[in-house]
Amino acid sequence: MTLQKHFLPDFIELQRKSFFRLLEKGLIEEVSKRNPITNRQKTLELLFYPECYKLSPPKWNAKQSILESTTYAAKFYIPTQLIDRKTKKIEFKWVLIGDLPLMTKRGHFIVNGAARVIINQIIRGPGIYFNKIIEKGETINSNNNLPRYYAEFISMRGTWLRLSIGKKKRLWAEMKKTPKIPLLWFLLGMGLSERIIFHSIKDANRLFFLYDSGAGSGAGAPLLTKEDQEYFYINSPSKAWELIYWKVSTGSVLKNKNQESGALKESKTLKKKAEVIPTSISGPLALNKVFGGKVPQTLLKNFKKVNSSGAPTPLPSEVGQGPRSSLEELLKQSSISSQKHNLKHLKQNSGRLWIFKKFMNPRNYDIGVQGRLCLNRKFNLAISHNHRTLTPYDILYATDYLIQLEQGKVKTDDIDHLKNRRVRTSSDLIQLQIGVGLIRLEKFIRDKINESKNPFFNSKESVWGSLPPNISVVRAQQLKNSGALKKSTSRPTLISGSPLFSFSTGIFKKSLFLSNLISTKPLNGALREFFGTSPLSQFLDQINPLAEITHKRRMTSLGPGGVSRDTATMAIRGIHPTHYGRICPVDTPEGKNAGLVNAITIYSRVNVNGLIETPFYKVFKGQIQKQSGLYYFSADLEDLVKTAASDICLSKMQFLPLWSLPARNEDQFVKISRSNVDFMAISPIQMISVATCLVPFLEHDDANRALMGANMQRQAVPIINPEQPIVQTGIESKIVSDSGHAIQAKFGGIVSYVCNKKIIVSTLV
Repeated sequence: MTLQKHFLPDFIELQRKSFFRLLEKGLIEEVSKRNPITNRQKTLELLFYPECYKLSPPKWNAKQSILESTTYAAKFYIPTQLIDRKTKKIEFKWVLIGDLPLMTKRGHFIVNGAARVIINQIIRGPGIYFNKIIEKGETINSNNNLPRYYAEFISMRGTWLRLSIGKKKRLWAEMKKTPKIPLLWFLLGMGLSERIIFHSIKDANRLFFLYDSGAGSGAGAPLLTKEDQEYFYINSPSKAWELIYWKVSTGSVLKNKNQESGALKESKTLKKKAEVIPTSISGPLALNKVFGGKVPQTLLKNFKKVNSSGAPTPLPSEVGQGPRSSLEELLKQSSISSQKHNLKHLKQNSGRLWIFKKFMNPRNYDIGVQGRLCLNRKFNLAISHNHRTLTPYDILYATDYLIQLEQGKVKTDDIDHLKNRRVRTSSDLIQLQIGVGLIRLEKFIRDKINESKNPFFNSKESVWGSLPPNISVVRAQQLKNSGALKKSTSRPTLISGSPLFSFSTGIFKKSLFLSNLISTKPLNGALREFFGTSPLSQFLDQINPLAEITHKRRMTSLGPGGVSRDTATMAIRGIHPTHYGRICPVDTPEGKNAGLVNAITIYSRVNVNGLIETPFYKVFKGQIQKQSGLYYFSADLEDLVKTAASDICLSKMQFLPLWSLPARNEDQFVKISRSNVDFMAISPIQMISVATCLVPFLEHDDANRALMGANMQRQAVPIINPEQPIVQTGIESKIVSDSGHAIQAKFGGIVSYVCNKKIIVSTLV
């Protein structure tokens, strides 16, 4: 076994790089989301400049913080500007936002004198995922397995959204604490026109299987019965579009189940009338035939023209000019009850505004950069990565993909594949908590600047008090001469050296200052909650250097946004083929947390998008190109290439053997020739963790024995009387040096003197 020591990474690099990313980009991104903060009248504006933030040096260093039982933190200052558009005054100063805990060189934090480490969390990444549920039939004679397909949008912050196909093959949009909404209404509410919807979805007639919204979640009568739909779609598709459009646009939907028989009679009557119409007749003439010459005005007004091919050509109307009943019904279905809003006085865009606040407002909804990358890759979109809310085209193409999924044209997503999972490092978790603190700070500032518009003193009568800080002595004298300000004679004239004055009503308006608007309590409180109560913030395991490194390289599926140890299935706990070189299949706890708490492998790293990467050598025409360096691949990129194992014997010229070689192609193990190999793994220990690497002769162990051996390695390392292991694997010195427990020289050289008091290292410089 050849160990590539030269390429062994720093074992604590995962924690340190993550915190550097927070300082370089995370803080700026989070503060920028809250810019600017204004009052209701838009007369006051508070603006942060996060690009120029400063961190003051900590009051105590890491060792002193432990002795003083304090937090090793730096004060977080941001330049802030307050603009008053009425008085045209601007105040600019550095403002203290809060105290930011700092990471030590060894990769942990010191909070209240105790060493704490933030565990990396691996969860389902933001984006969209298509899946299916197998349900049993409702009756004995029905099919045993009824697949239901759905598309689920996962966001970092915002409302949960699911597009689903119900038991009766109808498409719905589902949200929490809200009845199901027909997907056609939801698309209209997102701002799409009828023309775009019908031309973008291949099987758009699926959107017209609508049920009455007033009877509950899809429990009312249909707009068209199944017989009517089949007749119209087979014999005259254009008339089906006309009839459905008329029913939606005129709002002739049933309000309760008692009217179901009337709707059936109406649809059957229309069908009989439509039978006498030749299929070549269309337009107003066909409508006159159906209604006996008495066409409703609303139908003529909202009528859709039919082109020569028989396919409907919708009017180029946007949602504000289209069917109003769809938006009204959408608002009725929402959490805004119809009791609070009279539908007669509803604005035409009420449903659209409700959707905008839910999914298109960046302050309420955020899918993150990873979510936008996922949606762009899934639907071949070219939307900017800075656009982190849902767009109408995301919902439109998701609807088309969902219909194709039901027809078997595309496949569902494998949620256990590592391309669909993201790692939340310490920077991501702290950034989310800072965002919570800044939201509280924003609310605090808005409450301050939105207070009543009374004068400096809220009393309407003249009151006594010292001069406001923004009133100079010269200005006070001018106001005194005009009669607006009178000096007190009947009361004591001094309070802390300041004379008392009587303020007339309406002279001084309430003065706002940055020192009064900004408070450090919201941010400090949010960070204190995270480090003190979050299950992802744990006391550092400091039994020995190995236990410390293992704790800092651990990944968990538990915690906020993850799974529960009691409800987690075996599929979640199992080993996936994409774990090779990224997640160790051996190192996991025993008991309820088995498979939910894992360890990152020895060579892997986490990129900026939260994907785990592992290195490979490039293979060109059967020769290993070691001089070209390492190529790091995530799980989705590795599926595109063929990789060979690392324990294959090479010639002196670094050529692979001529016979068939075992290789991996996606999740299959195959045998191929050396000319078809694209990349090769760099080391046999590439697939295991740091603790597992210390187990000698691991390849001869049973899987269960290897698991227990890896866990017991942390108990076998002595620290009082350290001893050299009898059987070494080659990374013992690397673990000691990277843990930070051993004394390290600042420069390399030759050890020229050693005693019990000092060590002298001689260098050439």
